[in-house]
Amino acid sequence: MRVGQRTETGFHLLQLWTRFQERAEEVLVLYPADGYWRARPLAPQTLRSSAYGSSFLVGPVEVQGRPLVDIKEVAFDPATRTFSLAFARGGSATLRLDALDQERIELDVTFEPPVGATQPFAALRSMYVTETNSDVAQVAWREQGSALWVDSPVMSFKRARAVELWAGRRVPSRHNTSAPDFTFRGFDTVGR
Repeated sequence: MRVGQRTETGFHLLQLWTRFQERAEEVLVLYPADGYWRARPLAPQTLRSSAYGSSFLVGPVEVQGRPLVDIKEVAFDPATRTFSLAFARGGSATLRLDALDQERIELDVTFEPPVGATQPFAALRSMYVTETNSDVAQVAWREQGSALWVDSPVMSFKRARAVELWAGRRVPSRHNTSAPDFTFRGFDTVGR
């Protein structure tokens, strides 16, 4: 892990905190050993903090008993709020915290070289017991050239050729009640 000129090793967890209304808020977490990220927007006025929900992966997703991204090196630039990732089997990505408020956290991801259609470049890992006990219970997506959204219960969802994908809940859940939904979009050069 590198921040500015300082390099450290052996991290289990990296946390990104911000100051908001006189309090510190943890908004983004990375587990470098397996490439799992967790994100959440700033807590609404009515809550002291909000819950993390699903984990997500960014990079060449492999399966070694479970999905993971093998990260070789991480660098963080505090001025631009950008993580630079080098992957163990080649290639790199930047993940920039683009927007953060009480409604959303937006992350902009760019791959170098651009990701092709041969391997997943992102994955979502979530807890599901029932629709009312889950982080994500529904998935909806929009295909290229279509204005219509298709939806599915998360446990039935297998694959989509989407230009936009939403994963979340339509009914209240007793698990992580304040956890955010996810939207993935802007797959500019992916060709999926």
